[in-house]
Amino acid sequence: MAFDGRMTVADLLREESLRLRLVGGAKGTRTRISGVHISEIPDPTLWLDRGDLLLTTALGFYEDEEQQVALVRRLKERGMAGLGVGVDIFVHETSAAMRAEADAQQLPLFEVPFEVPFKAITGLVLHSLYSSDFYQLRRSLSVQDRLLSLLVEDRGVDHLISSVAMLLSTSVVVFDALGEVVSQAHARTKVTPHLREQVWQAYLVNGCRCENGIHGTEVGDHEVFLDEVRLGGRVERVLCFMYPKGEGVTEMGRVVTAYMRKLLTLELHMTRDEVLLQERMRAGLLDDILSGVGRGEDLRERLQRFGFGVEPPLAMLVCDIDDFAATVGDTEGLKGEESIQRLKTEFKEAVDSFLSDVREPFISLAKSDSVVVLLQHASTEPEQLRLLGNGLHTHLVERLPDISVTIGFGESYSELSHLPRAFAQAREAKSARLGASHGGGVRLFSDLGPRVRSLENQTPERLDYFVQSTLGALIAYDLERGERLLETLQVFLEANRNVTQSAELLFVHPNTLRNRLRKVEELLGVSLDSTDTLVDVSLAFQAMRILEITRGRPGSARLP
Repeated sequence: MAFDGRMTVADLLREESLRLRLVGGAKGTRTRISGVHISEIPDPTLWLDRGDLLLTTALGFYEDEEQQVALVRRLKERGMAGLGVGVDIFVHETSAAMRAEADAQQLPLFEVPFEVPFKAITGLVLHSLYSSDFYQLRRSLSVQDRLLSLLVEDRGVDHLISSVAMLLSTSVVVFDALGEVVSQAHARTKVTPHLREQVWQAYLVNGCRCENGIHGTEVGDHEVFLDEVRLGGRVERVLCFMYPKGEGVTEMGRVVTAYMRKLLTLELHMTRDEVLLQERMRAGLLDDILSGVGRGEDLRERLQRFGFGVEPPLAMLVCDIDDFAATVGDTEGLKGEESIQRLKTEFKEAVDSFLSDVREPFISLAKSDSVVVLLQHASTEPEQLRLLGNGLHTHLVERLPDISVTIGFGESYSELSHLPRAFAQAREAKSARLGASHGGGVRLFSDLGPRVRSLENQTPERLDYFVQSTLGALIAYDLERGERLLETLQVFLEANRNVTQSAELLFVHPNTLRNRLRKVEELLGVSLDSTDTLVDVSLAFQAMRILEITRGRPGSARLP
């Protein structure tokens, strides 16, 4: 075990002046002590930290062997360093059951003589900790300087990882975002391909959720500690340290790990051209898929290089900043353009950051003020996609609280040739006016109902004919006279035919609106009180939106 300057339980037991007697858990005495806590309650673990040493006179449990055994078990589960029991106060000696459990759990259990005050033990441990702080500071600065020199001298990541493994006396593996090994170095643990696969699967399941330092998990006979290296919100490297089970990472290990993460981030920045190339390749692939460029087999092979499976269906989603122009405000000139680009970059990085945490294959592409995502999610059930979308929406709003975001999901498809349709569906879902809502939230194409889904399967020519036969007279009138009757009718329908609300949205008097609506009825030769008319007109507006998505312009060449 690499020395980090802290006292172990064995060091404490060797202090002759204390005359401590080890009675159980001898195999755990190499554990380092990070603090001391004195308590008489049956379960003080709520107030203990990993590596703490508990001292007690057994007042709270000296008559109950079950509580004694349970305490030993809980202390081990919480990663405590050991348990000291003051004897000849409430107990003359620790019970056989307590000793047996300490041996089973490998938790050091020792007896403190009556004449030895607890403050003598706490004083010795605290003195050791204070002394080790200065040692740790000097050593960590020396280690950081050495590692930084290796990076600056361009000795390579392999040399860097080998040095860290030697310093910490542990095996180290660096994975890329797909689980491929970038570099590794062996110390006491031989890292076999099988063990690497187990570690990567453990990462996919557990991730790195620990807020105070690196995240630890057990893999076979090893305790594995993981940390992520991100660039632009996306996970680019996963750093892995392997210790024999029960030892855990030292404080020096945590310091070195945090510094290694920064060095690997710096190394990625130094080779940023390669990272940007990978990002452009992902974006180019998604662009080719959506535009239908390339053979299906070639596209599928390129997807597999980025971690996508062959059979699971693919989902398309569009994340959009609502009313982007109003969000960026008055942003003219160079500084304004920089502000706009910064917001777009932060938005995409926030999307990538969340999806990286999901740890499922995805490709993202920035398009104007939106981010388009191709995702291979574990489930294509609508409610599961909605759950994913809600999590993403919450993440985006928390990261960028000054914006409103709408996320649209298309249907899931296995065939790559159907993904342009899924993209159009996601845009339609994102743009649709559901009820009185004009922005924000998560929308699935399946939420739009059978009317839109039936229109979506029609050819552009048929949709164009339907629009012209239903709204053509109104479109022609607006083009000829420069009026806004088409917009008036659309707002009126979206406001559920509420005259007052529609007038406010159009900034006109209610009587002006009524006059416009009478003109609409006259031009179309219909009554807006007729259910059939309302259905036809609503479908025509939906058809215009689908044409706008698929052709990239409003409706057709004849539409405004």
